[in-house]
Amino acid sequence: MIQTDIRKLAQYGVKTGLVPEEDRIYTINRLLELFELDELEEISGEQAAEIAETETEELEQILGRLLDYAYEKGILKENGVVYRDLFDTRIMSLLMPRPGSGEMASVTFKALADVRPGEELPDGKIWLIGPGFDVTGEEQG
Repeated sequence: MIQTDIRKLAQYGVKTGLVPEEDRIYTINRLLELFELDELEEISGEQAAEIAETETEELEQILGRLLDYAYEKGILKENGVVYRDLFDTRIMSLLMPRPGSGEMASVTFKALADVRPGEELPDGKIWLIGPGFDVTGEEQG
């Protein structure tokens, strides 16, 4: 069950854009390390399909099971609210790009790669490049 939940959490990361598809295995490996597991077991096609259908609303249940597992295995020393919150934060931090790694710049570049000057950006601003404007179309003073 723990390995299914690790895969589901990685799928959540990919679906929400926290984890680029090319970093899925890296993220799973970091989660395996956190939960003191040596390797990922093989799964059936049916299990893979179930994981692929993971909904973002399932995050709370997935994290709850991961926290329960961590406590049962002695990874989480106490099962109190504060300890669970701290470990929950530690789990979710593994889905985030490292600060200064350039991963966020890569994600941003990919999001803007197909936008051309004069077109609308994902946030609704217009991409303008020229004297007196920055790349988001905001006038520079």
